[in-house]
Amino acid sequence: MKHSGFTLIEFLVYISLFSIVVLLVNQWVAMSLLPTQKSMKRMRSVSSLHAASEVLTRDVHAGSQEEQKWYIIEDQKIAWQINQSGICWEIRDNLLFRSEGSFNNGIFNKNSENLVGQNIDGSFLIKKKHGKIRAVECLLRDGNEQVTIIALPRLGVAV
Repeated sequence: MKHSGFTLIEFLVYISLFSIVVLLVNQWVAMSLLPTQKSMKRMRSVSSLHAASEVLTRDVHAGSQEEQKWYIIEDQKIAWQINQSGICWEIRDNLLFRSEGSFNNGIFNKNSENLVGQNIDGSFLIKKKHGKIRAVECLLRDGNEQVTIIALPRLGVAV
């Protein structure tokens, strides 16, 4: 008697081989996508830091020496006044904020606050020479990425 078809053992061998091939292909796809996802996250982080640096540099460059008056200069916070409006940059709870408002007797009153970056650690450093601010240095870190911003106020600003 001649049987046509597969035996149960042959069927199990084929299923096992097919499963191994599917697992290998699945592993290969996962391994090729993982670096891409890390790279995308890193690029978002870098672009976020650079966007923050552009806005900070623009804020520091705004106004001339006579128009800027600096009020708050701390490690995690800087604030100054240009004409009648105040600008404040602050790193708080690993978030980078930019606030606009006004000063009343040296106290900053926020009108609006915008989140500029998340998962950011950093500090502000003011470089002075002869009682005038010559540079605002800001070091921003997002994980392994780091951006150092050096913004130069126009003509040096009196403190």
